[in-house]
Amino acid sequence: MNMCDVVVHVDETLERAQQESLENNLRDLPGVTSAHFSHRHPHLMTVAYDCERMEAGKILGRIAAQGWHAQTLGM
Repeated sequence: MNMCDVVVHVDETLERAQQESLENNLRDLPGVTSAHFSHRHPHLMTVAYDCERMEAGKILGRIAAQGWHAQTLGM
């Protein structure tokens, strides 16, 4: 297992229930071990995943499939 993490900026302002739904949806992806929004910066989400089973582009694809616009930061 090779762990990576990525910070994602979600353009839209999500309600807490929407954030929780997106976090849970991402955790269902193979290899994703953690997904959570920052309480201080509600547009930022950190996702931890196994780099051998998942890639950042697929995480962004899942976010887009939910109807949200997002991009990774610091890549």
